[in-house]
Amino acid sequence: MHLQRQMSGTLLIAFLFAVPTSAQALEGTLKAIKERKAMVIGYLKDAYPMSFEGPNGPDGYSVELCRRVADEAGKATGIEKLEVRYVPVTLENRFDAVASGKVDIECGTTTATLSRMQKVDFTNLIFADAGSLAVKKGSPIRNLAALVDESVAVVPGTTTEKALRGAISQSYIRAKVVDVADHAAGIAAVQTGKVSAYASDRIILAGLLRSPPAQGSIWSPCNSPSSPTASWSDEATPISAWWRTGRCRACIARTTSGTSSSAGSGRWGSPGICC
Repeated sequence: MHLQRQMSGTLLIAFLFAVPTSAQALEGTLKAIKERKAMVIGYLKDAYPMSFEGPNGPDGYSVELCRRVADEAGKATGIEKLEVRYVPVTLENRFDAVASGKVDIECGTTTATLSRMQKVDFTNLIFADAGSLAVKKGSPIRNLAALVDESVAVVPGTTTEKALRGAISQSYIRAKVVDVADHAAGIAAVQTGKVSAYASDRIILAGLLRSPPAQGSIWSPCNSPSSPTASWSDEATPISAWWRTGRCRACIARTTSGTSSSAGSGRWGSPGICC
């Protein structure tokens, strides 16, 4: 069975809620939060439906979970009405933003890998997904094998890029990989014909294709994890063996007492379940 690549598996976080007792002093990020009386949340502006700029400000599945984390941070620091501030980050600077303390937590589509764990910490898994391709409607491209002599866009530095390049190399496919700055640039490259496909996480593509200006103009193939031509492997990612199953998993968030509680309910999906 091919390893299904994990997407947006965690919230990128600068602290752990192993909350000290009242007799202990707050340290690290929790101390900073208490001193400023605010928690700073970093978010992506175009990662639909996980993290995006909505009509009323930052919104999305990951952002909603981060708001719940902020509620727990308020309890941990003894601040009844903790202020929540939002700072937009990019796929390029999100790790530096967390590591430097510019944001306390990043709420987007960040995949947990061993190399990234050398710089930042991660929460428990909140979502699992695989890579896919966005192509124009009517395109004959339905999987990776169909990219022979075609061009495919991807955001550099992401786990998608590594998985895509590795799959192309292993399959001996003659395909040109084109770097783009962000999701919007990738979709635009497909629409204008600069590339034949844009590679990203499947849930992100689904969200982008439901939003203008991509709505109705391009389509995202639903690649089968069991197909060797459509399933990507990322050797930097397999931290947990169960990622191989590709099944839906419960979304959990740590409470201040160290127990787990469902954090997947609400308008973003069925209670506690991410598919």
